[in-house]
Amino acid sequence: MQNNAAKIRCSNPNCQAENSFKSKLCHKCRTPIVKRYLWALGDGIYTYEIGELINDRYLLKQERVVLDTQPAQPPEIPDEIPRNILPYLKLFNNRLNIPQIYSYIPASEEQSKEIWFLEYGTVPTDRSGEPKYSEELLPKLSDVWQEASALRQLNWLWQIARIWNPLFDKGAVSSLLKPELLRVNGPIFQLQQLHLDGLNSFDLKQLAEVWSDLAVNASHSISDFLKQLCQELETEKITRPEKVIAILDEAMSRCGKNFSRKYEFYTLTDSGPTRKHNEDACYPNTGELVKSNSDDKNLAIVCDGIGGNADGEIASELAIYSILENIEQQNFDKDRVNPSTIISQLNKFTCAANDAISARNDSEKRQERQRMGTTIVMTLARDHQMYLTHVGDSRIYWITATGCHQVTIDDDLASREVQLGYALYRDAIQYPNGGALVQALGMESSVNLRPTIDRSILDEDSIFLLCSDGLSDFDRIDQYWQKEILPVIEGEKNVATATKRLLEIANRQNGHDNVTVALVHCKVKPNKDAENTSVSFSNIKSSLPPLIDMSDIEISDTESVEEPGKKEKQPFKLSLKLWIFIVLTASLAVGLGLFLYDNPGQKVKKIRKTLEDWQTSISSNSESISPSDGSPEVSKNEDLSFPNQSPEVISESDDVTFPNQSPEAISKYDDVTLPNQSPEVNTNTDRKQIRIKQVRQKLDLWSTSSEEVSQPDRDFVVIPAESVIQILPEQSSRDWLSVEICYLPDNYRDFVDSEAQEKLLQHKKKLWIKAEELTKLIDVHQTKIASVSNHLRDNCPSSIVSEPPKSLPKQKN
Repeated sequence: MQNNAAKIRCSNPNCQAENSFKSKLCHKCRTPIVKRYLWALGDGIYTYEIGELINDRYLLKQERVVLDTQPAQPPEIPDEIPRNILPYLKLFNNRLNIPQIYSYIPASEEQSKEIWFLEYGTVPTDRSGEPKYSEELLPKLSDVWQEASALRQLNWLWQIARIWNPLFDKGAVSSLLKPELLRVNGPIFQLQQLHLDGLNSFDLKQLAEVWSDLAVNASHSISDFLKQLCQELETEKITRPEKVIAILDEAMSRCGKNFSRKYEFYTLTDSGPTRKHNEDACYPNTGELVKSNSDDKNLAIVCDGIGGNADGEIASELAIYSILENIEQQNFDKDRVNPSTIISQLNKFTCAANDAISARNDSEKRQERQRMGTTIVMTLARDHQMYLTHVGDSRIYWITATGCHQVTIDDDLASREVQLGYALYRDAIQYPNGGALVQALGMESSVNLRPTIDRSILDEDSIFLLCSDGLSDFDRIDQYWQKEILPVIEGEKNVATATKRLLEIANRQNGHDNVTVALVHCKVKPNKDAENTSVSFSNIKSSLPPLIDMSDIEISDTESVEEPGKKEKQPFKLSLKLWIFIVLTASLAVGLGLFLYDNPGQKVKKIRKTLEDWQTSISSNSESISPSDGSPEVSKNEDLSFPNQSPEVISESDDVTFPNQSPEAISKYDDVTLPNQSPEVNTNTDRKQIRIKQVRQKLDLWSTSSEEVSQPDRDFVVIPAESVIQILPEQSSRDWLSVEICYLPDNYRDFVDSEAQEKLLQHKKKLWIKAEELTKLIDVHQTKIASVSNHLRDNCPSSIVSEPPKSLPKQKN
C-alpha cells in the first residue's frame, strides 16, 4: 500500500524539491526523478509494514525492497563496519556482479536489530518507474534461463566462473551455490546478496551440481556441451575456474559467430562554460559520425588532461596518438585470438602511452607541479566482445534495455578506502579529497602503472558511454540515461543527437570542467544464414592449450592468462628467486594474518593496552622530563584543518603536484600496503621507530627545540604522511612521549596548504607528543612497520599500531 504522505526529493543536489512518486521530472528544476530501489539485509526489516516510511527516508515497497526518497542525501554510516559486511566492500572491484552496501539503519530501542541496504546500480523498471520484479528487484537466473539465447546462457555462466576466485578469497563462494541468490539483469549476472562460507569449504564439484540443473534446460546447441562440462567438474578432471573460463570463452566464440554486429561512434568535446581552454581529447574526432562493422578495429577513446596550465591537453592528445599508432600496427589474427592476448596488448599500449607522456615531461625537465598527465577510458570491439581499458576517473557506462551500469571504478581515494574495508563508497566520496586520483597516465614510468582492462559480451543491442568527469559528476548519468540514451537503443533517437544533449546537460547542470562524451552504439542481429550447430565439448577442450602453472607466471589483475606453454604434468620447478619470494610472502602473510585476525574493536583494545604497558615500562625504568599535564588544551574550534590527503594521492585540481613515486598498489591480501622504498632511519637500536602513514593531522603537541621542556610553548605541528618518528625512551613518560623526526618524505611540502607550511616538522626536530595522539597517526592497514627496512624489521615492535580510521576528517570552511 502506497504511503500518500511520502514524497521523493529531486536528485539534483542544488534543488531537492519534493515531488510525487508519479512524477518523471522535478516540478521545480525539470531534472529526471531518480528512483533507487534497495534490497534490505537483516531481520530488522520485518518489524516494519509495507508502505511505512523508515527513518523518514526509506519507503518499504515490498518485504525486503525499499525506495530511497532522498537520493541526493549522503546515507547514514556506522562507526564500525561489522565483519559480515566487510566482504561487500572488499569485493568493490566486482560490483558489476556483486551488490554494494548503500547505507544502514542502526539498532535502537524500538528496533533492536540493524538493517543494511544493498544497491545493484539500476534495476529493471516499467514506464512508470516501478520495478518489473517488484518483490525481488531482479529475476532469478532459473526463471529466465530457458528464454535466453545460447550465447547469453554461456555468458551468464562465464561471469559466474570469473567471480569464483574473488568470492572464494573473501569467504563467500557459497553464494554461487544457492540458486535463490543467482539473479540476472539483462546480460549481466548479479548476486542478490552474499552468503558467507563460515568454516565450510567448497569446490567446483558443488558448482557442477547447480549447473547440471541448468544444463538440462539449456539451448539445444549447448545442452550436451554443458552436461559434459558439469561431468568433468564432478569427476574433478577440471579443478580450476581458469580452465572453466577458457572453455566457456571458446564456446562463446563459436556461438558468437551466429550474430552480426554493426557500430556507430559519435564524440564531442567542449571546454565548458568556466574553463579557458580544453584539456580533454577524444577519438574518433569530435563531431564526426563513424559507422563500422565487426571486421573493423572499432575503437573509442576519451582522455581528460591533468595539469591546468601545465599542458594537460598535450598529455591527452599524446596518449591518443600513441595508442592509435600502436593499434594500427597490430595485426590480430581474425580466425583465432586469445582474449588474454588482446588484453596483454591493450595493457602494453596503455603503458606505452604513459611512458610517452612521462618521457615528454622528463625531456622538458618538468618536475612536480609542472608535470602533465591524463586519465583515459577506451573501448575496443572485437567479434562478440567489448574490451574496456581504464586509468583515472573518466568513466565507461554500459546501457542496455534493462539498465545502466558503471563498468569502471574510479582510481581515486574513495574507491581505495572502500576496497580496504574502511568506508562505504557513498560516504567516502563525500570526503574533502575523496575524488583525488591515485593514478593517471604520464606521472612516472609505467613500472607502477596498473591499468584496469576488462571485457563484456555483446549479445544484444547496447550502448557504451565514455565520458570525462565533467559529465559524470553529481550522478548526471543516473539522472538522464533513461531520458537521453535509452531512446537510441529503442530506435527513437540517433547517437549524434543523444551525444549533443549530454554535452548540453553537462555544461548546464555541472559546468565546472571540460566535458568529453563518446557514445558507441552496438547493434546485434542473428545471422539468417548461420547454422545453429551444436557446440562440441571434446572439440573445444582439445583445441585449448594447457594452462601454464600459475605459480610460475604473473597473472593480470582482471584476467587469467592462458597461453601455450609447458604441459600440465611437467615436473614442478621453481627458481631460487621465486623460492625466496614465496618464503618471504608466506612469512609476511602468516604474520599479518595472526595480527589482523581479531575484529577491529578487539584489535584496538589490544593495541592500546600494549602501548600503555610499553609506556609504563619506559616510565618505570627511566627518568622522565615531561610537560605539565595541567597545561591548557588546544582549542578544537580552530580554523585550521588538514584534509585527509596522502602525498601519493594525485589531486584533481589545476595546481596539482604529481609525486615522483606512484601510489602504492592495494595488496591482494587487502590488509596491508607495502612501501615502495625503505626510508633511511636512525640506527640506534635502543629507540623505537614508527613509520607514519596516516594523512597529516593537527595534533595536541608540545613543540620545543631544546631538551628543557619544563615550560614549553603550546603549539601544533603537521607531521606529513610517510614520515618516520623515533621515540626517545630515556626522556618519555607514561602520558607524554619525546620524539625525534628521523625521516621526512621527498617533496612533502608540495602537498601542504600554505597556512600549514610554517607548522611542518623539520628533519631531526625534537618535540613532545601525547601518547594518545600518537595512536591516531598509525594505520595498520597501510603501514608495514616490521619490514620498512632490515633495521626496522629486527627492532621495531609491530604492536605499536592503532585501529584504522573510521572515516576521513571533514574539511572545515
